[in-house]
Amino acid sequence: MQISKFKIMLLGVYITTVAIVVFLFFYYGVTSFLNPEYLMNNRDSIFSYIDRYIIIIATIYFVSSIIWVFLLGFASIPAIFAGLVFGSYLGSVLSIFSFTIGATSVSYTHLRAHETGRNLVCRLLLEK
Repeated sequence: MQISKFKIMLLGVYITTVAIVVFLFFYYGVTSFLNPEYLMNNRDSIFSYIDRYIIIIATIYFVSSIIWVFLLGFASIPAIFAGLVFGSYLGSVLSIFSFTIGATSVSYTHLRAHETGRNLVCRLLLEK
């Protein structure tokens, strides 16, 4: 099996992006915001911020969950986050819709990746 230059370049971009995000995560000390002690001390201000900007936070969560499921394929971490931030009802609705869109995007992309001459029958059967 021969790997094309495009796939190697795409893998390099993906690894570079992940490395930059991890570096920035630790460089700017984002881990201190995830400390349970910090969260307990600032609980009221965090909840008031969420209440003021619920639409913006829900939109950001929705889009990022679609991307998360599309790229990583699992949804336990965003589901836990949604339950903590939005509560059980709104968190469940946002999670169900965003996870469904992300998983459907993966399925559609996978289906289109097999659109060669010999997989044409498989594509036609799956569309019916």
